[in-house]
Amino acid sequence: MQIVENHIFERAQIIRTDRSKKYEEGKARQIPLSTRSEALLSGIAFCGHCGGKLSLTTCTKTRKRADGTEVKTKRVRYRCYNKSLKIRECDGQTQYCMEDLDDIITEVLCGLFQNILGLPKDELVEKRYQNELASCINKLNGSKAELKKHTDALRTLQGEVVKAINGDSKFDADTLNDLIKQTKEKVATATTVVQQYEFELENRQQHMANILAQYEELISWGDIFQNSTKGTKKMIAAYLIDRVEVRRGYEVEIKFKVVYEQFCIAS
Repeated sequence: MQIVENHIFERAQIIRTDRSKKYEEGKARQIPLSTRSEALLSGIAFCGHCGGKLSLTTCTKTRKRADGTEVKTKRVRYRCYNKSLKIRECDGQTQYCMEDLDDIITEVLCGLFQNILGLPKDELVEKRYQNELASCINKLNGSKAELKKHTDALRTLQGEVVKAINGDSKFDADTLNDLIKQTKEKVATATTVVQQYEFELENRQQHMANILAQYEELISWGDIFQNSTKGTKKMIAAYLIDRVEVRRGYEVEIKFKVVYEQFCIAS
């Protein structure tokens, strides 16, 4: 129990940082400012038909009992902002029951955490690492090809200088100078990109450390999520999920944050 409380305290410190005004300057808000809302997906639910945000709406239904007393029941729903206010055309549902949608996502996340906990750590982390390594190598090869293209173009333009002196070039001197200058800038930019990817490739151990940290974070969330309060579930969902797109019939597509996506796909 103490471990869980310590973890929640540590996450709360990070969340407070995320909520600060300094953090929000120039960034889209991803962490809910309040966990008091009953909705699990506040701020990350979107209509899968028009792309509009799903906002919350409440209504109270009154029912009379046989003895004449009234029973009031509050209903909370996710509402397609675009369709409800007729901002743009949308062929999806206007509203989705909050409890039904939240239950679907909660079930998916519980299954996800269960699968991650059931997979061998070495296998899951190694797969993620190899995926990142392959991606880095592909980017490095692509940037090297781009550098070669601009270097070859610069060499060709420099060869035109002699022709220009002899009056045999298809470029005049001013045009040639501009082209050489522009190409040198492209070579410099491409060289920087190559160096960045080479540095990233050389620091694979740090990547592995980052992957291990992300894995341990997911494991800790998995331990907490199932039996936690709605507010804690909401914070974990906001960290893990980038957006949830909902279509008619409660068909959902969950898009996870990039740093966790490989784990989620692998599980």
